Amino acid sequence: MLADNIFLKIANKQIPARILHEDDQCVAFHDINPQAPVHVLIIPRKVIPTHADIKPEDRELLGHLHLVAAQR
Repeated sequence: MLADNIFLKIANKQIPARILHEDDQCVAFHDINPQAPVHVLIIPRKVIPTHADIKPEDRELLGHLHLVAAQR
């Protein structure tokens, strides 16, 4: 299931998306069904299924996601 989700498919370019940012840690793209005038999704390349699955070693990744969001 985790290896077969829509977000991973977008990150792996199996599904097209309007990508705004891409690096080795994350991908940022426009939502195809926006709920606001600007609706960007920023997803980590590492699969983290829920907040309960966040580990101490994910600290830098989560900080990076916030920095990317601040630039959008």
